[in-house]
Amino acid sequence: MTMPIKNHIAIVYPSGKIKISDEQKQERIENIKKLGFDVTDVSPSLPSQDGYTSGPVLERAAQLSFALTSRKFDVIMAARGGVGTTELIPFLENMLPPVISQKTFVGFSDNSFLGVYLAQRFSNLRYIHGQMAFSENFFTGLARDRNAFLDLLND
Repeated sequence: MTMPIKNHIAIVYPSGKIKISDEQKQERIENIKKLGFDVTDVSPSLPSQDGYTSGPVLERAAQLSFALTSRKFDVIMAARGGVGTTELIPFLENMLPPVISQKTFVGFSDNSFLGVYLAQRFSNLRYIHGQMAFSENFFTGLARDRNAFLDLLND
């Protein structure tokens, strides 16, 4: 495994609420930092009205738009999967510019829909159908798989 080129990861919450405590969440962020990445947690500050998504649709769309348009983020990683990504698209259509800097978007579950949409819209965005920031087996799975994933994040 190669060491990171100091990629900056934005953790975004386009879909479901996370199901871990704040302490566990911070521990996972620290573990990602120990791998050599900068990490910014871009979490919603308002509760969702439906009880399933991580926050109100407009806030989730605005935060994803911020992460996609900010040049400081090389990697955008979904916090977790679940419902809610499809309702972001009409808002993103009006928030995103025609061109963004080179990015990698990581996620699976409903986030695969979002990743494919973004990769189709932006030719310089790469989608990786991979571990989300707060996936249970991010740090407990096979080292070979984790190393391959980290190599992808570092190109």
